[in-house]
Amino acid sequence: MSVPLQEHHVGGRYLHAKSLAPVTLRYIGPLPGAAVLHPAESSASASAASSSAKARTEDTEDLWLGVEYDDPSRGKHSGTYGDAKLFSTRQEAAGAFVRYKPGVLVRGKTFVQAVEERYGMIHPEVQPPQRSSSSPDPTRGDRVTLGSSGGVIVVQAPGLDAVQRKVGRLERLREMGLEGEWICSVGGDESTRRLLRERLKGVTMLDLSRNLLSIEDVACIAACLPGLKTLVLNESRLGTGIPASKYADLVSLVALKGITELHLGRCDLTWEEACGLAGLFPGLETLYLNDNPRITSLGEVNKLWEKQRRSALATLNLSRTPIGTILPPLASYAGSDPNPDANSNSDSDSRSQSQSQSQSRSFGISSLILLDSSLSDWTSIDSLAKWFPNLSSLRFLSLPPSQDTPPPPPPPHADTAVHANVNADPRRIPLDPAKARPFLIAKLPRLSQLNSTPVSSNERRDAELFYVGFVGRLASTAGWARYPELCELHGRPVQNTAGTKDTSSSLKSRMIKLNVHPTNGTPFHISVLPSTPIALLRRKVARQARLPGTAAIWTARRTTDGGEACEKVVEVSEGAVGDWFADEEDVIVDA
Repeated sequence: MSVPLQEHHVGGRYLHAKSLAPVTLRYIGPLPGAAVLHPAESSASASAASSSAKARTEDTEDLWLGVEYDDPSRGKHSGTYGDAKLFSTRQEAAGAFVRYKPGVLVRGKTFVQAVEERYGMIHPEVQPPQRSSSSPDPTRGDRVTLGSSGGVIVVQAPGLDAVQRKVGRLERLREMGLEGEWICSVGGDESTRRLLRERLKGVTMLDLSRNLLSIEDVACIAACLPGLKTLVLNESRLGTGIPASKYADLVSLVALKGITELHLGRCDLTWEEACGLAGLFPGLETLYLNDNPRITSLGEVNKLWEKQRRSALATLNLSRTPIGTILPPLASYAGSDPNPDANSNSDSDSRSQSQSQSQSRSFGISSLILLDSSLSDWTSIDSLAKWFPNLSSLRFLSLPPSQDTPPPPPPPHADTAVHANVNADPRRIPLDPAKARPFLIAKLPRLSQLNSTPVSSNERRDAELFYVGFVGRLASTAGWARYPELCELHGRPVQNTAGTKDTSSSLKSRMIKLNVHPTNGTPFHISVLPSTPIALLRRKVARQARLPGTAAIWTARRTTDGGEACEKVVEVSEGAVGDWFADEEDVIVDA
């Protein structure tokens, strides 16, 4: 549907009539060089140009529209014409000028139109409109977009109206897929919307991906679906460019209160914009912010997000966002200090500590998804634990660094030879999920599920012992989070934290003694260096126990009868001895 000139407005969302590509209108007015435009006027704001242009509805020969394409590959510039900057674009070189003529920009469908075309008439007694084959509307017709193709595959569907009349029982719907319909408003009169609320009260999921909506339009549509819980708004632009001051005026959108799951993937949002939008959904439990290239860090959040921290928000998806480093949160968002100053006993300190603890408990996100993550160092994971102290479920996969990115210099005091089986840089997160797993478990104390696999108590114990052994053999243990805490928990001595190796001790004093228990044989002792590979230990104990080939080695624990008997815990096949065992620990050997 074409748009009259007087109804064009800067910031509005439209489709280019020829390509049907979605655009945001950024400028309305003449181009510099025309007689009607003075040089001084070329730097005027887009809103001022828009106001003066709308008054010239009778003579539009010199009128141009500055648009920004959602797909920047269609653009030609960033809002400049010659030396004049007429508007700004969010994405580099995504802008273009289009000479105004009636119908050059068109609106998308209304929600009412899209429902009737895909699912049948809202008023059962009304026959569907006849579609003319001689002059088809580019946004209508007997066509069906295959949702699994991402909007790429469109097939003809002759007789679609008859099928819709046969199966068009709106009351049966539980999920509605209107992705790629480029819906621009709710449409319909009040009686139609009232009937929608009655017939669609069973709908719990709505997919409006690739739309032309504002957040107010979304609220109007949600008001027609009283049972709506999951809302998918991928590839939208409804939150971009909204000033922070406006969010206070939007909190009255009561239709959004029942939504518990929100998808905002590929919406070109910043972290601040995402927080503002999330704050309009007070009942939100799950938030998807994946594939937003402008989310580069976890920065300050606005007051609406602060409300969400006290709500049910529990799951956050930040997959494929270019967050390369996570810094510790500001003091007002961090958890409480686990070791407050014992000498601090003033009332103000007590109030501050109580407030900090309350904020820590209220940050209820317990599930985080970080697939294809750009995080590369363990200090970011340490900060992650402070941002989300209640984290119990994590899906994490590290993205390989770009070939254009030079390798980082080796850190000071890194014993890279000993730890080559984990990573050349001990502070860098391994790309192999199996190698990163024990570190993640040790660093996140409440983690009970990692990459969809439960974390058992035995796995946590072994991961924490591995972490203690790994860090303890570095030249410096400074900066490794939870190391002193885990040493105390598992009764291990805290190794050097000064940043220099102690070379005065003898080789013998550095060796650890293991109590080896063959399943069929007499127990014996063996002393090895902590850096001894597990493969070498397996050969040594097999030879001493007179076993053929290589022995299988298990971590062990004493049985409850108080004797010397041990039982198997976890089979050990790789790493170094010090990663798994401490001095005087028990080992079970099997053929």
